[in-house]
Amino acid sequence: MPQKKPRHVSANEVIRRRIHKWEDEDPSSLLTKQIEKATAPLQWLVALMLPDRLIQEALQTTLRAAEALTDRNDVLVAFSITKFEDVPVSKVDQCDALADKTHFWAVGAAAAFGAWDIGGPLGIAPSLASLFTLAFRTIKKIGLCYGYDTTSSTEELVALEIIVAASTLYHRDKVQALKNIQKLTAPRADDAPPVTAETVEAAIAKVARAVGLNLTRRRTFANIPAMGALVGSSTNAWLINDISWAARNIYATRRFQLKSDARQTAHQKKVAEAAVAGTVIHEGGDAADAA
Repeated sequence: MPQKKPRHVSANEVIRRRIHKWEDEDPSSLLTKQIEKATAPLQWLVALMLPDRLIQEALQTTLRAAEALTDRNDVLVAFSITKFEDVPVSKVDQCDALADKTHFWAVGAAAAFGAWDIGGPLGIAPSLASLFTLAFRTIKKIGLCYGYDTTSSTEELVALEIIVAASTLYHRDKVQALKNIQKLTAPRADDAPPVTAETVEAAIAKVARAVGLNLTRRRTFANIPAMGALVGSSTNAWLINDISWAARNIYATRRFQLKSDARQTAHQKKVAEAAVAGTVIHEGGDAADAA
């Protein structure tokens, strides 16, 4: 009996499977209750060393700095376009391949900031600016690779939620961040208030404490022998790797949705044109004479 040929899996299907796997992953699955209990006292340490205002100012300042440091032209050249809206909707796999280069570079750059790893939790404050700048720069550059001009206030809110989703150690916070991104990127009602720089500042103030605590917890986990093999030699690289994957999966998801919307719009246009011509377009796209 002839064997069945294995079904070919497209590059886009591989990306979709990766996204679904990442969405289902529980960041806390590698942690024991004992570890969570042991690191609970860090909350007062974070409050002492990283007051909310310091984290807020660091996030706001580095968000601006990251935009200035994000080179954009190489992405335009890679797609032979002049503006990011012209990135081909159908080329999600090409976007992902380009983002992979940014991902690789960012993790290497993060590993170079290894001085943060020496001082444990006490080393977080001095390296906060460089870490946030690299994180925002990585997200913005990956967003560009998928065709999103990340200079708008809405896209900056998305970048902030990506950091929350990638840095948290609790699945509930990751799920909430993904829901927030869906709301941010959904079509806005005509009477909806505009997203401004003030909106971004308010969002930063809201998540600053959680981000500071997450970073401190990660630093402490890196010093636990059982976790050392998982995080490698650099907490920076661990965090930036997680942020890169989160950004790639979230922007790819949006790209797939854009592709689906474009297909639906094209079908609706075909239906409308067929109605004028007196034909009927079936669900599969075939045309037939109207009765």
